[in-house]
Amino acid sequence: MRILPAALYFAGSEGEAMREAICKISCLTHRHPRSQLACFLYTLLVKDLLAGNTPGAAYEKMRERAPELCAKTALAGELPHFERILNGSLPGLPEREIRSDGYVVSTLATSSPGSGKGKTVLTTSQLT
Repeated sequence: MRILPAALYFAGSEGEAMREAICKISCLTHRHPRSQLACFLYTLLVKDLLAGNTPGAAYEKMRERAPELCAKTALAGELPHFERILNGSLPGLPEREIRSDGYVVSTLATSSPGSGKGKTVLTTSQLT
């Protein structure tokens, strides 16, 4: 995900302000609300990792906060597409069940802490 610089910049922001800023920035290349939601979820992970949380704790905080921060926005309708990420089943999935095909939902799953039984699964193409 190429939103990392914005995620780092806005990591000190709170809730709605962060969501709005990340969605505006991601609109330059990720206009669809599903892509914007992926960028926002990723930013929530980055925020908590920078705050010193473990990857597992950052993942849990993202799962808890996302629904409330997306309620009553265009992003709320996209939450079901991230069910495997948000329902907590991601850490228990074997790597072979986590797609790495470039689709924004797949990319978030592969870069989320806990994917692939406790490992972060990233390919070189996803880091660029």
